[in-house]
Amino acid sequence: MTSNSSASAVRARGARLGAGLYGPINRVYRPSAIGAVVGATVALVLGLAVHDPLRAGLTGLAIALVAFVAGWWPMADPDLRAALELVSDHDCHERAEWKRETGTSVPIGVGAMRRWLVAHPSGPGRASVLIRMGQLDEADRAIDAIEPSTPEEAFGVDILRQTRILLAGGTPDSSVLHASWRALPDSRERRHRRECLALLDAQIALAGGGAPVPVLALARRDIGDVHPSMRAPRLVGRLFLIAAGVILAAAVLGSAVLF
Repeated sequence: MTSNSSASAVRARGARLGAGLYGPINRVYRPSAIGAVVGATVALVLGLAVHDPLRAGLTGLAIALVAFVAGWWPMADPDLRAALELVSDHDCHERAEWKRETGTSVPIGVGAMRRWLVAHPSGPGRASVLIRMGQLDEADRAIDAIEPSTPEEAFGVDILRQTRILLAGGTPDSSVLHASWRALPDSRERRHRRECLALLDAQIALAGGGAPVPVLALARRDIGDVHPSMRAPRLVGRLFLIAAGVILAAAVLGSAVLF
């Protein structure tokens, strides 16, 4: 059984690597989120003051637009744009696959993962959660119990093994994975497994003091393309439409309240 102290160290290492991996992308999303909140707040307050939903809404939208432009301006860098698209495509596929195989949402946070493990004493996903929890001995047993039925599933098991090595403080060897991913027969799964390998590579680079974005951008060029909905213009457009809907609703709500 992995001790509490070593489990905590593994979780801390995983958190550091995750923060480093997603940090450049979160710096793009954060100003957009702040702009949407500020824009909605201004629209609500102005609506309460002037009872003019058009004026309130346009003011809030202008604020959000400035924040979106500022936040997404770094996407002019092709490497950062490629990294964003790869990570977005990977995470969308991963959430859908997790939901399909386990019937649950991906657990986030130590408490949620602990409850998930109690509720799922066996089955798909358990090895991944055990690794993230730092319970490496149990994770090893869960990985050994997996019986992959396709080359893609076998590739995924190898990703788990190398991730376990990385979070334990070791140096993974991904050379076999790099040599074999192109031979995976299912084209959609081949793209996803290359994305999984890219995230592993990026975290290996981070652990060695490197930067994740060039590693992710290289993988993005390897896979050739992602789903159209995961392209940067679609991502920013979709987010702005959501923000605009919230801001306009706030403007209408504020304007409808009479004192």
